[in-house]
Amino acid sequence: KMNLKNTHIEELFLVDEAALVFFYDSIERSEFYVEKVSFGNKFKQKSEKFLKLIERVHGGEAAAPKKIKRLALNKNNFFSFLEETRRIAQRKIHVEELGVTQGGKETGPETETSTKIVVSKRITIIGNARVLLFIELGPELNHLDIDKIQTQCRSPEIDIPRINIQLTESKIT
Repeated sequence: KMNLKNTHIEELFLVDEAALVFFYDSIERSEFYVEKVSFGNKFKQKSEKFLKLIERVHGGEAAAPKKIKRLALNKNNFFSFLEETRRIAQRKIHVEELGVTQGGKETGPETETSTKIVVSKRITIIGNARVLLFIELGPELNHLDIDKIQTQCRSPEIDIPRINIQLTESKIT
């Protein structure tokens, strides 16, 4: 048995659904403090506990972690994640690092009414370039990997309309 009373954890990495459920269910009775939480790619982004934890982080609850460090959205679920997060009152999810793999021709939800993900440090995107419309760049962003998107856009098998990327005041339009 480990005594974690008054322990400060800089980053807690939740790899899968079981870790997420365990942490969420014990958040109120824990005696340790978590500064940042990171999410791996082996859990369901539509999970009720995942969405509630994001809501609690952004709601500033004392027992919840203060920031989301890393968020990985794989297996073509970026757009469905945005649809699920529409119910969160705050329409912006702040993360330090974002990794997205989203293939196909899907266009995603309406950009005006959708949740935006504000990324402060690092973005890696593989696949569909439309994910850029749902991301805001933080002022300290130091890594933006879009090489794999450009490669896919040149592929003759994928019919992608012309994409114009314009960076204005930390937004991509």
